[in-house]
Amino acid sequence: MDEIERVTEAMHREKNAKICNRLIAVRAVLLGRSTADAAGIIDAEQRTVQLWMQRYRERGTGGLRDAPRAGRRPKAAQARIAKLARRLYMKNMLAPKKLRRWVRDKLHVAYSAESARRILRALGFSRMTSVTRLAGAAGAGEVRVWQEDLKRAVSGAKRRGFRIAVEDESIFVNVGRDGSKLWAPAGGRVAVERSGSRIRVVVYGAVADDGTRLMRTYDTFNAANFVRYLELARKKWGRVLLIMDNASQHKSRKVRRYLERTPDVML
Repeated sequence: MDEIERVTEAMHREKNAKICNRLIAVRAVLLGRSTADAAGIIDAEQRTVQLWMQRYRERGTGGLRDAPRAGRRPKAAQARIAKLARRLYMKNMLAPKKLRRWVRDKLHVAYSAESARRILRALGFSRMTSVTRLAGAAGAGEVRVWQEDLKRAVSGAKRRGFRIAVEDESIFVNVGRDGSKLWAPAGGRVAVERSGSRIRVVVYGAVADDGTRLMRTYDTFNAANFVRYLELARKKWGRVLLIMDNASQHKSRKVRRYLERTPDVML
């Protein structure tokens, strides 16, 4: 069996695409093609094909295989990378690109994107679609304390002839999802807090204990509009105790002045 036949047979048996390309280039040179032509066939550099031919002449087809490499020890400690990953997760910004940047800046080690993804998987993170979570609600203990205080306030107001109403504002904002997936601990869900855009409409609404309602729409949620709404509530219900949340617009100086001169309205 001559040299060309041996290379051809090895090429047909080879399952590794990288080694097969090298055999194709070597076979082309053995058939009389230049190293530049052989490089063009497999889309490689001419100098690379010349090195393969040198290895082939020295060790035959076996010389086209890469020798095992010892590799280098990772410079960054796994514990420090895990700490960086947790800090990024707490900031709702965990992603392979950001982890790579933090490891590079903090530990002075460069990782590829695939290496960063492997690290995240090894730390127990997985890539998942996020859910949107808007600003938080009170805890169960806070709610119980508030309910006890409210019972006493309502009982006293009823004895003095006040109508009891529950009031709140709904701010409809343009909150969208970008559709991207984020990295979070496997088995859970990752939530991204968004405040929304400036495109919004504010609905003020109250429901009284007799079932009557008062709804108004404003373009902003501020003290001036809240005072206008309080005056409408006074005209509708007379003496009224409004139960509401602790928003700063409900406690502004303008609202306090209105309450001082309007004893028929209590918050």
